[in-house]
Amino acid sequence: MNKLIVTLVLLFSCRTDSTPCSDDGSCAFGEVCIEQTCQLNACATSAQCPMEHHCTAQHNCTIGCKKNSDCYPGEYCAEDQSCQADSCSETREDCNVGEFCVNGGCEDAGDEYCQPCSKDSDCAQGLCWAQQYCGVDCNSPSDCPSGYDCVEVSGESGETRQQCLTACWLFEEK
Repeated sequence: MNKLIVTLVLLFSCRTDSTPCSDDGSCAFGEVCIEQTCQLNACATSAQCPMEHHCTAQHNCTIGCKKNSDCYPGEYCAEDQSCQADSCSETREDCNVGEFCVNGGCEDAGDEYCQPCSKDSDCAQGLCWAQQYCGVDCNSPSDCPSGYDCVEVSGESGETRQQCLTACWLFEEK
């Protein structure tokens, strides 16, 4: 079996004839159509190149990208043909818990979220819910960092307000 494989490899690698072609699809695997002749070359498409490389018109892999699929997941192909880290465009989808998407980058929401409390006056801008954590005022979910919801909360005085809340106890250092 090994002799058969070696023979086939030698047979195809030593091939000197040129098969006429009209496009890459009419050539054998690993060959590309250049000047209407099938030729063994480095690439026919960028999918045959390493990540962060693309296939040139001369059928060679070169550093850089032409499209997003030439880059690793989470990256995009920039105008200068370099792969760049994806920026955020939507807080709830692109950022980690406790972060906001600001000017294309994820930033920490700040210490006022999940601040421990025992009464409403312990909280700078929200109510102390369940006498454990401060909420932060909000009008809609988009006002809250990733992982938080805008929900109605009642304070110790019976006042009710919309607050950004999450399961704060999951983020406490033990």
